[in-house]
Amino acid sequence: MEFKKDTMTDKYIHRGLPTQSKLYQQGQEASPTCPRCQRNLEIQSHIFSCETDSSIEEWNKTWATTLQSLQKMGTAPDILAKWNTQIRISLNILASQLEKMTIRGCKTRRGWIQQVSENQMRIGWDLFMRGFIINDWKELQAQYEQCHPYHKKG
Repeated sequence: MEFKKDTMTDKYIHRGLPTQSKLYQQGQEASPTCPRCQRNLEIQSHIFSCETDSSIEEWNKTWATTLQSLQKMGTAPDILAKWNTQIRISLNILASQLEKMTIRGCKTRRGWIQQVSENQMRIGWDLFMRGFIINDWKELQAQYEQCHPYHKKG
């Protein structure tokens, strides 16, 4: 089944991805088991935690592309580095498996990055991946753009 990217994003945010488990409940699949690992029920959270090589490779590619897009948009390097660390942990992508990406350091205060990261952790990095991003990140980005106006897009 082929889906448009926007449709899949909406389904993900609203917990409506067509997982094996959902399709099985609807009588459209013979088994609710993950077709990749053949061990666990494929529910939405399992899609992001399946430890097969093909799953990890796919998330590796997707996250690397996302990081590159964020970098091109001028996202503060310290913010990218923090997001990179947290999302790799959430998606079970080990550093050796992640495509190497150079993220240059900047003068955004590291303590603020850590505090904002802890604030995000309170609502969950899984929610971050569903689009629930705390406003503190926007404030940090604005500070970065004030110090580095050439990164500002407009």
